[in-house]
Amino acid sequence: MDLRSYLPRGRVLVVDDNESVRVTTCAILEDDFDVKAATSIAAARTLLLAEEFDLVLTDHNMPGGSGIDLLASVEKSHPFVSGILMTGQPRTTARTASAA
Repeated sequence: MDLRSYLPRGRVLVVDDNESVRVTTCAILEDDFDVKAATSIAAARTLLLAEEFDLVLTDHNMPGGSGIDLLASVEKSHPFVSGILMTGQPRTTARTASAA
């Protein structure tokens, strides 16, 4: 018996302008979560207004803003939504992002 069939599926919003990263991340998560994707900060904000999510997984460097800015606004408007910031930038950028 698979207990996952009795549990509600978490809802994840993946935000990344890089198509290969976005598609791969969604494919990995789709077996266990309900996943939506956004290609920009603006598109993510639109989805956040229209739907409920449990987690926002966002790239750091995005057109129209940063993932840090997105997660800061999510924290204010959706306090029960968790956030994960991902980046392909050098470690110094990642340290800077984690300090923000």
